[in-house]
Amino acid sequence: MIARRLSCRYPRAPEGLRECEHGAVEYDPTQYLGAAPYYLRGRPGYSVDLPSVLADELGLDGTGHLVDVGSGPGTVGVQLAGSFDHVTLLEPDPDMLAEARSHAAAAGLSSLDLSVRPRRICPSSG
Repeated sequence: MIARRLSCRYPRAPEGLRECEHGAVEYDPTQYLGAAPYYLRGRPGYSVDLPSVLADELGLDGTGHLVDVGSGPGTVGVQLAGSFDHVTLLEPDPDMLAEARSHAAAAGLSSLDLSVRPRRICPSSG
């Protein structure tokens, strides 16, 4: 499995957001308020070829653990679930996570872990 560490520190917080004590950007719980029931219908989906393209490019073999951080209603995690042994969806918005649970059930998936996580985009690096 390919692992990459991405830095989320900004020289300054993007406009409209403020930096938290560790340089990460705090989650705004009002950002998607009321949008969860409509998110899957209103947001364009990813290509149906996404799982096969990622499998080819990254050498995915159906094993491993996908962690979808900021999963929303499970758009990516549910679509890629067949490419991994295990999938965990992490989402700070409980309404989005409820939609992810419904989305996974509709796709016939029962082995996903769903978890509400702290409301930060990135954890402390310290």
